[in-house]
Amino acid sequence: MVPVRKDDSGFRAFCIQSRIGWIKVGFIRRFVSAHQRRAQNEVLLFPRRQELPRGSFYEGMPPENRRRFAVSHGWACENHPTPSSKRIHRLAQALKTAHADDDDAVFLDYASLFQNPRFGTRLGLPPQRDRTPGESKCFRTALFEMSRMFAFGGVKVIVLPQLERWQDFPAVLGSQSAPVPEFSEVKNRACEKSDLWGWINAVPYENRGWCAAEFSCALKAGIIANLDDPDVQRVLHARAWPQNVDEYQKMMDDPAIEFTDKGDSDFVAYLFFKMSFDLSAAQRGQPTRFRRWSRGRFRAA
Repeated sequence: MVPVRKDDSGFRAFCIQSRIGWIKVGFIRRFVSAHQRRAQNEVLLFPRRQELPRGSFYEGMPPENRRRFAVSHGWACENHPTPSSKRIHRLAQALKTAHADDDDAVFLDYASLFQNPRFGTRLGLPPQRDRTPGESKCFRTALFEMSRMFAFGGVKVIVLPQLERWQDFPAVLGSQSAPVPEFSEVKNRACEKSDLWGWINAVPYENRGWCAAEFSCALKAGIIANLDDPDVQRVLHARAWPQNVDEYQKMMDDPAIEFTDKGDSDFVAYLFFKMSFDLSAAQRGQPTRFRRWSRGRFRAA
């Protein structure tokens, strides 16, 4: 079994089978320019995978001569990762710092994986269609193999840990209603919820399940492109990041780690395990077998 970090053919198969949409850097830069020029009351949101304009992305695998970046970030709210688009502006700056070309490729979950519809027409935007059965299958495949995106040596990971204030989200008809506290069954506590944007997520990056998993994989693989960024350095020193599966499971057992979807913990429990045990199996020249453990954990058989 080839280690995930070096598994070029496995990464290629993952991208093709999941129909990953790799966003061209030039499109991100054009979006930022358009967002800066927009009218004060104009709503301009970064598009989902289904709404990406033709020619703005590569499907499956980018050309071999293009650099590949993956963005690790937490969504600002339930219905969109960055309603204010501030994260896209930060991404554009990080890509500039990395000297990315317009035709280089970026993985950003909302725009790279097929999404469920999240809005009606209240924002004045066209209605969003649901995923097709084929797109749903691609989405499930991507989640199960996501460690490849954040542990493969042929990708550089850009970490964007900054939080966004709901006050900066686009207003509807010139007004912005404040979120109200509501009990979340997933988090087992009261959280702020907006009628339009859904749950508001103010949990720090290092305490979000997916983010912690992605950062752990990318850090161990040594592929974080902006590790010297002050905000990323704060994440680096926010907790003891795992060096092995036992430490990873201990981190995931931390009550401070939160998820926004009930099923996410199962996927996240597998990410670091798969990367680590693929590597150890390859070094031993032995196959690795898995069996399910309790609470979303996995162990080698």
